[in-house]
Amino acid sequence: MGRRRFRRGEGRWARWALLGILGALGCRGASLSPAPSPSPSIPTPAPAPTPTATSRPETGPALFAAFCEACHPQGGTAPGVGPSLRGVAERHSLDFLRRQIEEGRGDMPGFQDRLTGDEVARLLDYLRTLKGPPAFQRTPAPPEPVAVARGAALFRERCASCHLEGGRQPGVGLGFDPPPPSLVDVLRRHTPAFIARQIREGGGQMPAVGADLSEAQIADLLAYLAALAQEAAP
Repeated sequence: MGRRRFRRGEGRWARWALLGILGALGCRGASLSPAPSPSPSIPTPAPAPTPTATSRPETGPALFAAFCEACHPQGGTAPGVGPSLRGVAERHSLDFLRRQIEEGRGDMPGFQDRLTGDEVARLLDYLRTLKGPPAFQRTPAPPEPVAVARGAALFRERCASCHLEGGRQPGVGLGFDPPPPSLVDVLRRHTPAFIARQIREGGGQMPAVGADLSEAQIADLLAYLAALAQEAAP
């Protein structure tokens, strides 16, 4: 009887011992398992800097100073690479001047990709304030008499219908507004490259009267215009 009770107690003790061993092994396994590594934190990108708007000139004189002053000093009234702009809006139509600013001509580059339509309009308003005769003039090179004679014949054929009397008087009554300018001092106001392109391609109210002319014929026309400038010089 006592022996049977002992065996029951022995069995109960064995079960408790087994549970204790298993628990110890479980705790040990847990301590040996590597701790899960924390998830790497993704850095939050810094906000992109707000671009600072480049200030652009707004008024006509400010636009002129920013885009034109380098070639037309002192508002286009002092000698520079470009011609004098005093009275330019009286000698040429606004359409001609607009195309000149946007597309360029002769030695002048175009500004179509740098100026908006409103900015070109403000520039034109400024040019209309530059009244009076040109502030300065150039001195054309003396032409060869033979070239002048050839150029005079070409002028009568291609140009005299609008620029009357060899360019000494502007044509009137032809439906142009303003009338075609006098060409007596055109070589004192513009470079030969500018005039040559004007003859070949036209511009404003002027058609391309010399699109089919050779370089030599253009040179003869320029020689004739240089002779007109010399005759009219004081």
